[in-house]
Amino acid sequence: MTNTLDKLFRRFFLKNLLSILAPMMVPILILGISSYFIIQHYIVADLQKKNTALLEQSKENIELLFQEQDTLNLTIVASAFQFTELQKILNTEFPNRVQLRDLANLKNFIDSPAIGKPFIDSIYVYLDNNFDRFLSSTDGGMVTISTYPDTVWLNELNSNENSEKVVWTKRRTILKEGLNDQIYQEKVISLFRRVPLDNNQESFVVLNIKESYLTKSLSQLETFKDQQILLLNEANEVVASNYSNTKEAETLVAQLNLTYSDTNTVSTENGNIVVTNQYADNYNWSFISLVPEDSLYKLTNQLKNLTLAMLLLSFLFSVWYAYYHTKKAANHLRAITDLLSATRRQDQITTRNENTENDIYHYITERLVGTFIKQDYLQMKVSRNEYQAQAAEFKALQSQLNPHFLYNTLETINWRATTLTRGHSSLNEMVENLSDILRYSLDEPGNLVPLNKEKLYTDNYINIQQIRYRDIFEVTWSIEPLAYQYLILKLLFQPLIENSIYHGLSRTETGGKIKIKITVHTKTLRIAVIDNGKGMNKQQLRELQVRLKSDNISDRHIGLSNTFKRIQLVYGKEGKMQIKSKKGFGTINVIEIPIQ
Repeated sequence: MTNTLDKLFRRFFLKNLLSILAPMMVPILILGISSYFIIQHYIVADLQKKNTALLEQSKENIELLFQEQDTLNLTIVASAFQFTELQKILNTEFPNRVQLRDLANLKNFIDSPAIGKPFIDSIYVYLDNNFDRFLSSTDGGMVTISTYPDTVWLNELNSNENSEKVVWTKRRTILKEGLNDQIYQEKVISLFRRVPLDNNQESFVVLNIKESYLTKSLSQLETFKDQQILLLNEANEVVASNYSNTKEAETLVAQLNLTYSDTNTVSTENGNIVVTNQYADNYNWSFISLVPEDSLYKLTNQLKNLTLAMLLLSFLFSVWYAYYHTKKAANHLRAITDLLSATRRQDQITTRNENTENDIYHYITERLVGTFIKQDYLQMKVSRNEYQAQAAEFKALQSQLNPHFLYNTLETINWRATTLTRGHSSLNEMVENLSDILRYSLDEPGNLVPLNKEKLYTDNYINIQQIRYRDIFEVTWSIEPLAYQYLILKLLFQPLIENSIYHGLSRTETGGKIKIKITVHTKTLRIAVIDNGKGMNKQQLRELQVRLKSDNISDRHIGLSNTFKRIQLVYGKEGKMQIKSKKGFGTINVIEIPIQ
C-alpha cells in the first residue's frame, strides 16, 4: 500500500510540476527567441549601417579636402586658351611684359586656394616645355625643376605619360626648404590629375595635401574601439589612416578581393575582423573600415548575454515556483492521506497547520477533511470506550459472584449471629457495614454521587478494615467545606484506601495513618490519599505507573487500575491520577477531577 501511494504521489508531483511549469516557460521562450531575433536582425543591421555611415562620412570629409583640384580642373578647362599661352610662356626663355602679366594672373589663381586652405601643402601646374619649368604655389613666378627640392612628382608624371589614368594618388615625402635654407621632410598625399588642352596637349595638376590633416580628420571620427579607417589609392596602397601603424592592415587588405562596395568578415589570429569597403569614383579611392567583431557587436553581445541571463533567471524562478507550489500541494495531500491512514489505524488524530494561514484553499480542504475524519475517529473511539466499559463492568459482575445473592446471604448471617450471641457484637457490625456497602454499590443509580454520601459509605468500609486489622491504623479526613456541594465518582475512595492498607500498612503493628484530603481549586476537585506505609522504590513506582496505563488488567493493584480506567471513562482527559511514593516513607495517591 505504501509503495502504491508513493508512486501515486510521484506521478502527481511530476504532472503538477509540468502543468505549472509549461504555461510559464512558453511565454519565456517566445520572449527569449523574439528578443534574440530582434537583437540579431535589427540591432546588428543598425550597427552595420552605422559603420557604413561612418565610412561614408570619412569619404565625404576627405573628398572635400581634395575638392580644390576639381575647381582647378574646371578652371583649366574653361580657360584653355590662357593655359595654352602658359605653355608658350614656359617655353620662352625670357618672357615679355605681357607674358609676365598673364603669368602673374594665372599664378594668383593657383596660389589662392593654397594660401586659404591650411591643409593644402602646395599646388603644382605642369605643361610640357623645353626648360622643365612649372608653376608652384610655394614660389613666385616660374620654377625650374632642377632647382626645386621636390622632384619626385615629375618622375611620377613621366612614368604615367603613356597611361590612360586621368586621376591617381600617391603617398610620398617631399623635401622643403625651411629657415636658413634648411631642408626638412613633409609627408603629403599627392593627387595627380591629367587635364587636356585645345592644342592636343596635356597639362597636369598636382595637389599636395598634408598627411597630418588627413590623419587628424580620420582620427576625429567617432569610431568603434580599435577600428581602423584606411584610404587606399587605385593600386590598393594605403595613403591615409587614423592609425600610425598600418602594416598589419595593409597585409590584411592585400589578401582580400575587395569589390566596389562590400562587407566581409575575416578570421585572423586576433579574432574576426569586419571589413567594409566604400569606393570613390571621382578619385578611384577605396575607403576601408577594419573593426574587430567584438568591438562592432559589443553592445549586441552584451544584450544577448543579458537576454540569456534573464532567460536563465526566469527559467530558474519558474522551476522554483512550480516546484514550491507542487511540493506544497503534495504536502497537503500527504496530510490528508495521513489523516485517512491514522483513522484506519485508530491512532491519535492530529491536523497539520503548516503554512495554512497563508493558503485559504488548503486550509479549508484540510479542515473539512480533518473534521469529518475526526468525527469518524471520535465515533470509533466512543464505541471502543463503550466496549471497554462494558467489558470491565461484565468482568466486575463476574468477579462479584452474584452480589445480590451475597447481599441476601449476609442478611441471613447477620440474623443468625444475633441469635447465637444474643446481642449486638463486632461480627454484627462488620456484616451490617458490608451489607450497607453492597446495597450502596448495587442500588444507587448512576456513577456520580454527592461527596457526603460517598464519605458515609467509605467510613463503613474503614470500620470493617479496622475490625479486621485490630486497629493498627487510623483514618483522618480533611475536607474543604465547599467540596461537599460537588459530585464525585461512586466507590472512588474504597480502592485507594484498600491499596494503602494492603500494600502499605498490613504488616505494621501500630502507628499506621491514612489521611484523605479534599480541596477545591478553580475548575477541579483535588483528592489526596496519603499513608505512612512502607512505600515503593523508583523501579516499583515505574512498574505500577506502566501497569495503570496498560489495557491489560492484572490481579495486582486491580483496584487502582480499575479506578484509573473509570476516571478516564467518566472524565476523559480532564480526569487525572498521579502516584508518588518513597521507600520507607509512604505513598500519596492524587486524583484531580473536573468540578461537577
